[in-house]
Amino acid sequence: MKIRAVIIDDEISAVNSLRGMLEEYFPDVILAGQAVSIPQALTLLEQQKPDLIFLDIQIPPWGTGFDLLRKIPRRDFGV
Repeated sequence: MKIRAVIIDDEISAVNSLRGMLEEYFPDVILAGQAVSIPQALTLLEQQKPDLIFLDIQIPPWGTGFDLLRKIPRRDFGV
């Protein structure tokens, strides 16, 4: 079973590192996109409807990953 995932992190080096590990060790995880801000993440989540999100805690200057989760009324994905 394939898992659609997105990465939400403002640090590009962290995104690239996680992407590399997913590609190498978890072939069933399909990376459907990435976002570097909360506004971008909201759009990405609406468009891609992922099964799983990899979420940074601090996403300055927009707030935190928890702030993002509070903006999503129906969370049907794992974090």
